Amino acid sequence: MASNVNLSKMDNVFKSHPQPHVLKDLLAQRRKMATDIIHNCIPAKILHFQALIAEENNPESIWYHETSSQPSYTDIKMIQPTRELQTSLKNESNEGKNITLPDDLIGNDKGVEEGVDSQGGNQNKGSQSDHWFEVLDTNKTIMECMEIIGREAEEMYFTAQDLTIWLNLEIPLIEDGNSFGAEVQKHLIDQLTETYKYANYIRDQLRLYHLKRSDVAKEWAQCPNLQDRKAAIMISDKNQHITLRGYLRRLLMLQATLLNKFERNWVKVINPKGSSSREDMAGMY
Repeated sequence: MASNVNLSKMDNVFKSHPQPHVLKDLLAQRRKMATDIIHNCIPAKILHFQALIAEENNPESIWYHETSSQPSYTDIKMIQPTRELQTSLKNESNEGKNITLPDDLIGNDKGVEEGVDSQGGNQNKGSQSDHWFEVLDTNKTIMECMEIIGREAEEMYFTAQDLTIWLNLEIPLIEDGNSFGAEVQKHLIDQLTETYKYANYIRDQLRLYHLKRSDVAKEWAQCPNLQDRKAAIMISDKNQHITLRGYLRRLLMLQATLLNKFERNWVKVINPKGSSSREDMAGMY
């Protein structure tokens, strides 16, 4: 049976668009944002990361290259604190609020509980005593470094996303024989994509550090005389400090690479179809 449905014509969809200025307004706003990022944000971050890396030679800095030889790394202790100390730990910091006290689970008074045996007849008694929980303190230096790296990676993630939005709006109509400028833009978009993916990878690795350290700590709590567990935590903390210093360099490289590629290819970015001569192509990167 033949269909009587008439297909809608699509030729004039954009000519009759009810909000024709949405993309233009978005592009104008994103151009201002991109200009600020390129003029101010990225150069400031480059200087910032250089300054942090220079701190590796400062013995007072959390980035000091020999920090891993200090007691916070070499004198790790698994403790069973007194009630007073544990209460203090719980109250003195935001980290301590997550500590579970024995009183959170059982009462203060040691008592005698009555029950029945498996036959249901004879009475038996058992004493209830305090249950203490081992406490392994966090490595304060690592925590401070990770806070900085996490914040910088998050900012890098959104910076790359914002530049990607802007650059996608700048892509021109692609015509046969004159698409070189658009290819430059695509290359830069790919670079931005890799940048925010790596920034997200860094943030995920910070989470994994805590998980791995927790696993070793749990095993150490079960076998407190097994000193290999202590050594494993020490090595994990030392390696994490080295890794975090490496992230400083990687974040510096990402910022510098973006600025360099935008500067060297700026004509193609803002006027992608203005020129496609081989002379222009030769000095692209």
